[in-house]
Amino acid sequence: MNDSTMFSLRSIPIVLFVVFSLNIHAQNLFNPGKIVTSKGDTVSVLIKDRPDKLNSSECVVKTSARGKSITYTPIDIRSYILENGKIYVSGKIGNTESKDSISVFLQKLVGGEVNLYFWRGSQGKDRYFAEVPPDGMLELEGQKDTYINGQRYRADGKYQKQLNSIMTKCVIDQGALAELRYIRTDMTKFVVTYNKCSEIRNQTYQYLEPKGKHFFGVRVGTNIGYVNFIASNVAIKGVPTSSMPMISVFGSFQLVDMDRKLYLQPELQFVMMKIGNFKQVKPNVDISEIRNNLIYIPVTLKYDLLRGAITPYIYAGLGMSLNFSSTMKVNYPARSLSKECVNRKVGAQVILGAGLKWKRPHREYALDYRVYETSLHRTNSSFDTFLYSNNLTFSVALEKKRK
Repeated sequence: MNDSTMFSLRSIPIVLFVVFSLNIHAQNLFNPGKIVTSKGDTVSVLIKDRPDKLNSSECVVKTSARGKSITYTPIDIRSYILENGKIYVSGKIGNTESKDSISVFLQKLVGGEVNLYFWRGSQGKDRYFAEVPPDGMLELEGQKDTYINGQRYRADGKYQKQLNSIMTKCVIDQGALAELRYIRTDMTKFVVTYNKCSEIRNQTYQYLEPKGKHFFGVRVGTNIGYVNFIASNVAIKGVPTSSMPMISVFGSFQLVDMDRKLYLQPELQFVMMKIGNFKQVKPNVDISEIRNNLIYIPVTLKYDLLRGAITPYIYAGLGMSLNFSSTMKVNYPARSLSKECVNRKVGAQVILGAGLKWKRPHREYALDYRVYETSLHRTNSSFDTFLYSNNLTFSVALEKKRK
């Protein structure tokens, strides 16, 4: 066996080792990760981790170690997450070389009140983008500082003013903002510091700044209770108090303030009630039924006794009532005659009540007990009607936050 043969035989293990090592290294480039599809589904895959420039253009994945590689563009998926914690989100940015926008994967550096994204272009230029959900993404315009003979020269940029305009939840250190460099470490640290401040402030926001925490809502519910009816008139003087069950359905528009313990609450209610069976009002006269359709316009002052998952409260208020349709059936048995008297009345209200409410996202439920004293005056005579109603009310407010 000559020397060349011996060399060839000795080289075989080395070549096999190199090939095997390269194969193992190539497989190790694919690490566990997740992708979020265009439909929002999260799928666990093996993702090829490469330099920022390549990661920002495409995502190469495998479903298994021996599977074929699949390449996704920013148009194909929403985002992908690497095992080392890097997050890349698809987005459109302006092309510095043309007016058209391009789809890329932006690396998410910081998440929170302000999201910070990074992208490295084809010419090695770093670009940063800020986002305050639900608003859109804003490119922070700036350049790296330059150094000549050890002397630092500040690059022109708008990013300090842009950050100052969107970071409104906390007081920003203007000195630190002025010295903020357009590099990844400084930009990341500055946004992280701000997000920590805003996070603490958000936890106490409802106590520090109740302004703007109002809700307009439509409240619907039902009243179940009793009505005490008293009438005084020359024609039917001496009618005793009569208690009758009352069931009314109401819809109301109201202002709901979730952050103050003491607040005014105007409402608009539509109430339908039926009271009947007043026998022998006077000799030979019966009132068989009174039907009232009313509009209540109360304004109550409410006070929350405690704050918690379930909040007890008390309230008192004044209001106006409009009886736009009141029908009274009068019977004259001796003459075998009956007729209906239609009255329209306007009156005043005094309201007292207490209840419980519990808050859910975009909804508020309430259960309360109300006492109304309503004085109705007929506009064309001296006929007066006093209604005392005791109601157990359940209602739901559907709310929309005012910006």
